[in-house]
Order: sequence, then C-alpha cells, then structure tokens
Amino acid sequence: MGQTQHAFERLSSALALDPTCAKALLGIGCITQSHEEHDVALTKYKVAVSHEPYSVALWNNIGMCFHSKQKHVAAISCLKRALWISPTNWRVLFNLGLVHLATYQPASAFNFLCAAVNLRPEVPLSFTGLGCALFELNDIENADRAFKQALILAPDDPLIIINDIVCLLHIKRKDLALELFRKFNTLLQENIPISKEIMPIVSKLSTELEGSVSEISHESEENNNDQESVSENTAKIDELTEGDISPRELASDEV
Repeated sequence: MGQTQHAFERLSSALALDPTCAKALLGIGCITQSHEEHDVALTKYKVAVSHEPYSVALWNNIGMCFHSKQKHVAAISCLKRALWISPTNWRVLFNLGLVHLATYQPASAFNFLCAAVNLRPEVPLSFTGLGCALFELNDIENADRAFKQALILAPDDPLIIINDIVCLLHIKRKDLALELFRKFNTLLQENIPISKEIMPIVSKLSTELEGSVSEISHESEENNNDQESVSENTAKIDELTEGDISPRELASDEV
C-alpha cells in the first residue's frame, strides 16, 4: 500500500515480541535495503537466516546487498544458494544475470537471463537484461530485438528507452535513436521517476543526439550535397558509441 513507515513500525512491534521472527526481520531488512542502508539490512538478514536457512528471499536479498557493496563473489555465492533452494525462481535468475553483467561475464549472464525470460516472458526488465548481455556479446541486432520486446511490454520505462537508444546508435539507426530520445524527453517533462545513475549518460546522449543528429537532419534537408558535414557529425556519434556508454551500466543496478 506504500505506507512504508507504518509497516516499519508494525514490524518493529513484532520483533519486540519475538526478536528472532524471520519474516519480521526480512520485512525490516527489505525496507532498510530499499533506503540503501545495506549494512543494517545485512545485520537483520544474518539473524533471520540463522533461524530460517532455507529462505529463498533471504538469500536473494543478502546477495543483492553484497552486490550493492561491490562484493560480487559473495553476491554470486548467496544468489546461487537461493537458486539451489528454488531452481525456477525467476527473480534469483534475473539477479544472477545482473551480477554477472557487472563482473563482465556476459555469456554466463546470458544463460541466467534466458532462463528468467523463459519463466516470466511478461517481465520487461528480463528482456532488458537479456539485451544488455547480447550487447556485450556483440550480437547487436538481437540485443535491439530484446530491447524492442521490453519496450512493447513497458513503452514508458526510461531505463529501457535509454538502453535501446545506445543500441540503435551502435547499429547506425540514428533517426530511430533520436525519435526515442524525444520520447524520453517527453517523459522527463511529465515528471516520470528517472534513476539518477543514468543521468550522466542522458546528458551525453543529449549533446550528441540533439546537437549532431538534429544538425545532420536539418542540413540534409537544406543541402543533400554537403557530404563532408554529414560524415563529420556521423564520426561524433561513432565516438559516442565507442566510449563510456554501455547498456550494462544502465541495467546493473536494477534489483
């Protein structure tokens, strides 16, 4: 219901009655984890897991806390423990895919994310993660297809839109990239929540797309013979796609 503070108070009351209640510890851990208090959350989870060692949710959340703390080996270990308990849990498979993307293991990430997609083909972020893995494996065409499927499922998700823009730039489909970027700007004006992690990339895309690409379009309408100017601007976009921008950066923080 979105009443997080009230939930926290009720869970705290439950713990006052039973300090080892695993479900209450899991609930408080989730709330503190969502506020990026990972050490506090881990403290709660470690108490809970000692009383309920076969909880998929606990091992999954412990793994993602370690992932947020950049302790990827511990994260993979905990997530694989959760997967051992529940081999068909799509959330655990998805999170394993994200952690493997963050550790530059796109082939392993691809396997986990494929399994997540097969189990829950209606979840857009699974396709986004799969697209990122394919992108890292240099299968750009299929990465674009994965992002397109994610957009069909969630057409107004800013994260998916930015991922697809980067992918489109790599396959030289700049007109479609510019169209999607304009859609992203519309979402910004509508005050859709945007993850702060992607804003530096958005800024770089804005410089290149709104500057270079729109200039190319404008100049090509006025003077189709000005090939030198067009190739100059195209080189700028190529520079963008070979630089710091990568869909992996965008997706890796999504839990």
